[in-house]
Amino acid sequence: MLPLRDGDAERMIAEIRGAARFDAFRGRPAYDSKSLASCLYTISDLMVAAGDVIREIDLNPIKLLPAGEGCVIVDALVLPMAQEGGDL
Repeated sequence: MLPLRDGDAERMIAEIRGAARFDAFRGRPAYDSKSLASCLYTISDLMVAAGDVIREIDLNPIKLLPAGEGCVIVDALVLPMAQEGGDL
């Protein structure tokens, strides 16, 4: 449910089947899951602010960089709400 509240994004990330892979492992640094959480909060805020303008946002994939370096949205699709009298 929107908007996301403190801790919601982190819980969502923890529920990902492969979430343990985000942690440091055998000399590989941890991935920046904090930036992923920040991204989710920002998208939540955007959806709330957009009201009835945006129907759907698909971000796939989101590439996590090493901790402290952020994340990159590789591809995004934003679908608008249908306009009255139009077929968007």
